[in-house]
Amino acid sequence: MTNKESAKPKRWLIALVLIVFLISLVSIIMRIRNTDFMSPETDEIIILADEGDEIDDSNNNDSGDQMQSSELFPVYITGEVNLPGVYRVETDQILDDLVKMAGGLTKEAAPEAVNLACELKSHQLYRIPSLTDLSDNPDLYLAGSATEDELTEKVNINTANQEQLESLPGVGPATAMAIIKHREKNGDFQAIEDIMLISGIKESRFRSLEDLITIN
Repeated sequence: MTNKESAKPKRWLIALVLIVFLISLVSIIMRIRNTDFMSPETDEIIILADEGDEIDDSNNNDSGDQMQSSELFPVYITGEVNLPGVYRVETDQILDDLVKMAGGLTKEAAPEAVNLACELKSHQLYRIPSLTDLSDNPDLYLAGSATEDELTEKVNINTANQEQLESLPGVGPATAMAIIKHREKNGDFQAIEDIMLISGIKESRFRSLEDLITIN
């Protein structure tokens, strides 16, 4: 037997071993692809989803549902506060919160005459009385505490004086004087909308005043 003839069985044996090895390797790879496996970097179990499977992302929406901003609305505070004006407040805030936003009470304020715990209402005017107001009207407050209706008392545009008219948002000395002169010349306003007859008070300005004024 020649050397070439003796080498043939060895080559067939090697080829057979390689074929068996390749078949085993392919089988192992297929098993790995069809099973769950552990991520070595994150130690999280990763599940291979088949096409058409839905992934539950409800947890991602939880934070969005919880981030709801509080509703804000405008209120106007005047009288004995350091920074009178219009402020935007939250639905659960009280008069004491508004006073703090307005820089606190002045030295002339009469804190015993107001209910700092009253709940704020949208588009209302809150007037903090002075010690002079309290001494001039001792019967105005019950047990030293104003009621909510008294704190949100509307300004009567038919009887209000210059100072009272100027307490309204956006009403300066010139506009207040124009309102008084209009009353003197034409008589009382018949409706709160008639205030738009005054120069400088258009519909947009009226909308900020309509909840703060009255003709009665």
